[in-house]
Amino acid sequence: MKYQEAKPISRSDAETVLRGSDQWAIREVLVSLALTDTDWRWVQENCLAQLASDHWDTRAVAATCLGHIARIHRSLDFEKVLPALYALRNDPRTVPYANDALSDIDHYIGLPH
Repeated sequence: MKYQEAKPISRSDAETVLRGSDQWAIREVLVSLALTDTDWRWVQENCLAQLASDHWDTRAVAATCLGHIARIHRSLDFEKVLPALYALRNDPRTVPYANDALSDIDHYIGLPH
């Protein structure tokens, strides 16, 4: 893998990609949104939508991006995000990504007790 700096993307362009089937592009858009968009709620909703993807690697990136939102914005909707991340633990391929996101959330915001 080669590091590439995330570039901002317009909402309309992001929505077009997220409605499409190109999983590589969807993952890139999720990362770009998580790292550059200022509306964490909108980005969170797009990440949550992608947690339902048929593609485990897209679900993994969506989970990672929720951790980015926690780190950057120090905010998340726990009632939506936590159950979705806990559900990712049912797939051995996404367990590490769910756990990393939960760890980031706990570190930057704190998990509710």
